[in-house]
Amino acid sequence: MLGVDDFALRRGHVYGTVLVDIESGSPVDVLDDRTAGTLTAWLREHPGVGIVCRDRAGAYAEGTRLGAYAEGARLGAPQALQVADRWHVWNNLATAVERTVARHHACLRPPEDATSAIDTLAGAAPPASTPAPGLVRTDRIAVRTRECYAAVHRLRGQGLGVRAIVAELGLAKGTVRRFVRATGVDELLATDGTGRRHSLLEEFKPYLHRRWTAGCTNATLLFEEIEAQGYRGRYQIVRDYLRPFAPAHPSPNRRHRCRRSVGSRARS
Repeated sequence: MLGVDDFALRRGHVYGTVLVDIESGSPVDVLDDRTAGTLTAWLREHPGVGIVCRDRAGAYAEGTRLGAYAEGARLGAPQALQVADRWHVWNNLATAVERTVARHHACLRPPEDATSAIDTLAGAAPPASTPAPGLVRTDRIAVRTRECYAAVHRLRGQGLGVRAIVAELGLAKGTVRRFVRATGVDELLATDGTGRRHSLLEEFKPYLHRRWTAGCTNATLLFEEIEAQGYRGRYQIVRDYLRPFAPAHPSPNRRHRCRRSVGSRARS
């Protein structure tokens, strides 16, 4: 079982690949980069790998920089089974839970003491729902985000457009647009656990997966369907997300099986 993962020689610029024997925990080799070609060549020079253990990046189905390991394993060891390693499975689960809690922390109540619990059982009105202590971010980035969000929406309420707000506050146009589209500041502060903001597409991914599995592979139609459900992002985001799922040689008849989902029509 061969473990494959990247590491940074210079974060954001130069990366290498480390190969590890999963069963013994011993390093096997270090590659100069993290491209599919380099991994393919190594696997062909070292036949016999039965299982390739890697992370779960969705784009790894393509032979892109992000999909190098899946592509390299597929070409260099086509007989090998590709699996996700335990660390990445737990990490993905943890980041999903963290993102969900961050986006819905206002729904949580602080723990009740024995007295309040007894009062509630006796018929007293339950305490008002308030955010659980410790879940409200107070770091510098969070404070700055709240200030900018308030300023953007104050100017928006005065009738100013995005360009005027950009000129007034000195913020990037993309930042202002993101703040305008956000349903609340909590949406801006929720991250995927690595510091990156959650995708606008996140809540619509299960729907896209169901429709794709059902045979609808028309990105334009799927975009229109989730847009009717409230998606506020661009078509390109949907197209790029779905691209790795497309087969290398699609059936000529597959495209025509896609029909608009009745439940996806815009609400009147």
